[in-house]
Amino acid sequence: MRIKKIFLSLLISLMFVIPSICLSASVELWELFPIDRGANYAYPLAYRVETGTLRLLDKLGDYSFGTPGNPWNIPYILRGNDQWIITHPKGWEIGDGRYTEATILALVIPQDVSSVDRITGTIDPWDGGDVSFKMGTLFQGILYETNVGYSPVNFDFSTHINAGDIAWFGVFPNGGSSNDTTYYKTTIFYTPIPAPPTIILMITGVGAFIFLRKKIKRE
Repeated sequence: MRIKKIFLSLLISLMFVIPSICLSASVELWELFPIDRGANYAYPLAYRVETGTLRLLDKLGDYSFGTPGNPWNIPYILRGNDQWIITHPKGWEIGDGRYTEATILALVIPQDVSSVDRITGTIDPWDGGDVSFKMGTLFQGILYETNVGYSPVNFDFSTHINAGDIAWFGVFPNGGSSNDTTYYKTTIFYTPIPAPPTIILMITGVGAFIFLRKKIKRE
């Protein structure tokens, strides 16, 4: 009878331990959008397409970054309402020089994440402009891309991005800047690394379970 009670308590303990390790979690990219450059491991960048160079966008206010001196601070990126990220890349006719710049939100995957497993979202060409949306990582290159015209685009794909990699989400101009204001929202699904006490509890529980099985066999 005593052995049955021990066996039952171990099973109940493992019921709470194993789900905390196996189940994934999710976060909205909007929640990680930085209040300042580098907050939440996130960086608002401009990517000059012609030269492949990156620069940090200037802070215009909390959760708002752009290029002072250019009309409408283009290129800019900011956090809107209802989990939308709002951005406008730079077409060739805006500001100095005939070059284009994409807006990039770069996110360093923190060490408490085992892996990013799935990414879903919606891109809404609010102004009806002509842009491309791309998502990739530093180590893996482009993982997803699509052209966005007059209608919203939904996406959902599986991936495997490890801690320490840099995931990035970019809106690229397809020519000029007219009506290129773009909204997008993204959900990131990931597997968290369990806290050390949880791992210790699991190992202890499994070890005790194996010992108990041997004891039952002997009896």
